[in-house]
Amino acid sequence: MHVLSNFLDTKDKAFWRALLGVVSLGVSIGLAALILQL
Repeated sequence: MHVLSNFLDTKDKAFWRALLGVVSLGVSIGLAALILQL
């Protein structure tokens, strides 16, 4: 947990924005694929 806390305390906000963007993009693509399969 301490390591994770240190990562969250870093000033590198761009990395977290990029990570969040990739995750949200993956989720949206997954949902679209699921809807198309239905």
